[in-house]
Formats: sequence, structure tokens, C-alpha cells
Amino acid sequence: MDHSVNGRLKYGNTHLEFLNDRGYIEKDWGSSFPEQYIWIQANNFEKQGDSFMCSIAKIPMLGVKFNGLIANLHHNGKEYRFATYNNSKILEISHNKDGVSLKLSKKDIKLFIHAIFDTKGSLKAPTKGTMSNTIKEGLGGKISLTLTQKGKTMAEITSPYAGIEIVGYGTEVTDRKLKI
Repeated sequence: MDHSVNGRLKYGNTHLEFLNDRGYIEKDWGSSFPEQYIWIQANNFEKQGDSFMCSIAKIPMLGVKFNGLIANLHHNGKEYRFATYNNSKILEISHNKDGVSLKLSKKDIKLFIHAIFDTKGSLKAPTKGTMSNTIKEGLGGKISLTLTQKGKTMAEITSPYAGIEIVGYGTEVTDRKLKI
């Protein structure tokens, strides 16, 4: 979720140099993206080593669909994982054309996520094994995270650089609290 990046990249006539930058790599399995999902990632926080990723998706399995969750916050050398498989819950999803707010819980720990798009670009996405779909991804987003335990704030961190995708939630609406 977070590693150092050093090196050079040539793209056409453009030369980019990376020196002590941050990187993120993930692997997606399958032949299509879910019909509905939210993905957020950031690793450019004030403290090096802090990183965050969150994926909420409508998962088809054995003829039914359910909301799957995996979110992972690394902060101050500790991991806070919120996932369907560890009985974490999605308490709230709210969004508008500018971003999304989420509220997750795992026992007495809650994570409040506020992600804002600054810019969105087009990204090719798979549909039934072909790269025939186009989604909007904001790689210039900002996020703020608040982690609480038993109502007491354990961490408040922000990143001015975040990747954000919201697909299938009707992001064209002005404001909307989603049923989950």
C-alpha cells in the first residue's frame, strides 16, 4: 500500500523523474469491474508510512449481490482493517458530485472518511474481459480521515493527494444519502 519510488520514465517526449516519491500497487482479479463501487487510496500523509485504501463494491456471488467492504488504514505503525470478513459495518455512505463521505465501524472503532474530487479523468475499465468501458477517476483528490474508539479521537489525518473512483452510485446527483 505504500512504497518508495525512485527512477525515470519517458512517455513520448515527456521525461519524468521520481526521487523519494510514494507508490501504490494493487491487483484486481476478474474480467469486469463491479456494477457499483467506491475506491479510495492515499499514501501521501504528513507522516511517511501512513497509508489508506478503501473499496466498497456490490459483489455478485451465487446469484445474489451484497455490499463487500475492505478498508485498511496504516497509521503510526499500526493497522486498522475494516472488512466484510471481520464483521465490520458500513454505517453510512453519502455523496455528491464533489466526493463521498463514509462511516465504517468495527466493534467500538469507527472510521470517518471524507473524500473530495479536485479533478477527474477518464480511465479504461474492463467489461466481460474487454477494456470497453470508461469510468471517471479522480487522481487529484483530497481525503480526511478520523479514527475513533469509544467516541474518543485516536487519529485525524489528511492527504492532499488521493485516488477516488465512484461508479454506479449516480454521482450526477447533487446530494444523496445512499441505502446500503
